[in-house]
Amino acid sequence: MKQAKLEARFNDVYVGPQKDGRFPATSEGVPVAGLSDASKEFVRKAIAAWTGDTPQGLEYRKLYEAELDRTKVAYSGTTNVGGDRGDYVRIDGPRVWIEFATQGNDHYHTIWRDRLTDYGAEFSF
Repeated sequence: MKQAKLEARFNDVYVGPQKDGRFPATSEGVPVAGLSDASKEFVRKAIAAWTGDTPQGLEYRKLYEAELDRTKVAYSGTTNVGGDRGDYVRIDGPRVWIEFATQGNDHYHTIWRDRLTDYGAEFSF
């Protein structure tokens, strides 16, 4: 899926520790609205996997589901997402932000953030 491939390479999450609230100015990737039903379901399952272990997860999933057609999926590296290649996947919606970055064999960094309520939208400590 060439349209989903990011020009930049990532070997770590973009909005990780010490980068609170620093989401990219523009959204990149393929809109979920244009994906097959099976691919849309895969995105839903990915979102559920990242939000599933939080007390508020169900509420967040409802919000993200309502915005699913305006959410984009992007990657860099390969679509195999494994090994030490520096593969990276991003789900970027009006609110949802999920990243998964491979950093080496069996070493991964991942993060789930909400653009509106991340840390209570308070970034000055």
